[in-house]
Amino acid sequence: IIGRDVSADMVAEARRRYGHQAAHLAVGDAEKLDLPDQAVDAVICWRFFHLVPRPVLNRVLAEFYRVCRGPVLVQVLQVKLPGPADGLWAAVKNRLRPWYRRLRPVQIDQPWGHITSYQHRERELLAAFQTAGFRVKQTVRMKDSGGWPVLAYTLER
Repeated sequence: IIGRDVSADMVAEARRRYGHQAAHLAVGDAEKLDLPDQAVDAVICWRFFHLVPRPVLNRVLAEFYRVCRGPVLVQVLQVKLPGPADGLWAAVKNRLRPWYRRLRPVQIDQPWGHITSYQHRERELLAAFQTAGFRVKQTVRMKDSGGWPVLAYTLER
């Protein structure tokens, strides 16, 4: 198992949680992995794509293609882009929010609340996968541990 994260804190947390189970954890950049061509059997990329803008996402996918000789599994937050009725629904929610907050106190912001999150449309993701040389073998719609809808794509060369 090879694990890379741009955050030294996250690498330390993975080591704390998994210790001997994770063989090669290190700080690394997904745009330029420190691995030779076709060095790994599979890539699993979870809870990451929403953190990078589209141009970076394209470079990351190209890097996954370079280092992986087998399947690539990526998870992406599923977003619903605004539609015509969303403005009305937002107005209703904003009107009811003060009443609701009296019943249920607001939680303190999460430590990662300052991190920018990017929304990627499914058709744009599919185009990016194809541009990188991948074919989508399977798409699974599910919810993550927080209940947010996610898509999991299995990609192959």
